[in-house]
Amino acid sequence: MAEQEILLRLVLALGMGLLVGFQRESSFGPEGNFAGVRTFALTGFLGFACGHFSLVLDSPLPLCAGLLVSAALAVVTFLPGREGRAAGTTTEAAMVAVTAIGALCAFGLLRVAVAAGLLTTFLLSLKEQLHSMARRISREELVATVEFCVMCAVVLPVLPDRAFGPEPFNVFNPFRTWLLVVFISGIGFVGFVLTRHVGADKGIGFTGFLGGLVSSTALTLDFSRKARQAPYLARAYCFALLLAWAVMYVRLLGVIALLRPDLAANLAAPLLVSAAAGAAMAAAALRKARQGRGGDGGGAGVSNPFEILPALRFAALFLGILFVSRLAQVAFGEAGLCATSFFAGLANVDAMALSVIEILGASQGSVPVETAARACVIGAFANTLSKGAMVALLGGPAFRREMAPGVLVVAAAVGASLLLV
Repeated sequence: MAEQEILLRLVLALGMGLLVGFQRESSFGPEGNFAGVRTFALTGFLGFACGHFSLVLDSPLPLCAGLLVSAALAVVTFLPGREGRAAGTTTEAAMVAVTAIGALCAFGLLRVAVAAGLLTTFLLSLKEQLHSMARRISREELVATVEFCVMCAVVLPVLPDRAFGPEPFNVFNPFRTWLLVVFISGIGFVGFVLTRHVGADKGIGFTGFLGGLVSSTALTLDFSRKARQAPYLARAYCFALLLAWAVMYVRLLGVIALLRPDLAANLAAPLLVSAAAGAAMAAAALRKARQGRGGDGGGAGVSNPFEILPALRFAALFLGILFVSRLAQVAFGEAGLCATSFFAGLANVDAMALSVIEILGASQGSVPVETAARACVIGAFANTLSKGAMVALLGGPAFRREMAPGVLVVAAAVGASLLLV
C-alpha cells in the first residue's frame, strides 16, 4: 500500500476522532468530562494503528487489543475516588466507537467510517431531543414499532418474489402480497402515532394525504374499520378519506404522464374533474367536522395500532379480486379492454393503468388512445365503487352517513367524466 494512501486513512481517522471530541467537549466543557478533543483524536489514532497492524500481520489480535485498551480506559473512570467525570456512560461508549471507526479507516472502508463518525456525532448531539422522545413514547407504541420492524426486516426479505400457480392464473406472489400487508399495517401505525401526538383532525388528515399517494384502497379499508371503533371521529375519517381519493386521481394522472404522455393528455380533463369533486367534498367534510366537534380528544380512543389480521384479510380479498380480473382478461382479451379494466380497477388503479398502457403499447396502433383512456376512466370508476362498498360493509352507521354524499358525488363525477374523453 502506498504511503499516501496510509496517510489519507490516518488523517481521516484523526478527523473523525476530532469531530466526536469537539461534540463531547462542547457538551461538558474542557473540565466537565474525562475525555475531550485530544483524547478522542488519540483514540481514533489508536484504532487506526491497531487496525493497520492487524492488516500487516494478518491477525485480529492487534485490533482486539486496541479495543480492549479503549474499553479499559473507559472503565478506569468508574474507579472509586475518580472525580471530574459526568454521570452516564455515553462518553465511554463513544470512545470505543471512535476506536472502531479508526480501524474502519485502516481497513479502507472510508465511506463507512465517515458515515459512522457523522452518525455518532449526530446521536450525541441529540441528547435532549432523544430523551424527550423516549419519555413521550408509550409502551404500546414501542411494542408496535418492534413488531412492524420484524414484519419489514425479518419476514419480508425471506419471501420469494415470484408468482405461484398455473398460467395464466399465477397471481399469488408471496413477497408482493406480504408487502401489501406491511403497507396496510403501516398505515394503521402511522395514523395512530400522528393521531396520538398531533390530535385527531391533523393526524388523521395527514395520514389520509399520505395514503392517497400510496394506496387509497388500503386506506379505505383501514379507516372504515377505525371509524367503526371510534364513531365520534367519523367526520375526521370522512374528510381524510375523501382527501385521499382526490389525491389518488392526481397521482394516477402523474404516473400515466410519465409512461404515456399521449394517454395522459386524453385523461387530464376527466381525472382532474374527479379530483376536484373529491377535493370539494373533502373540504365540505372538513368544514362539517370543525363545526360539529367539541374537541378532537387528542387521539383518545384510538388504540391497538398494529393489527395484522385485518391486513391479512384485505390481502386475501385483494388476491381474490386479482384472480377475478385475470379471469376477465382471459375471457375478453384485448378486445374487452374496458371490461378487463373494470375488474382490474376493483383492486388497484395503478395495476389497471399499467395493464392498459402495456396493451396500448403491444397493440401497435390497433387500440386507439381514446379507447385506452376510456378504459382507464372505467377502471377508476370501478375502484371508486369498490371503495364505496368497503365503506358500506366495514364502516359503522355514523361513518356511512358521513361518507354517503361524498361517495355518490365522486362516483357521479368519475362516471360523468367519461364524456370528457
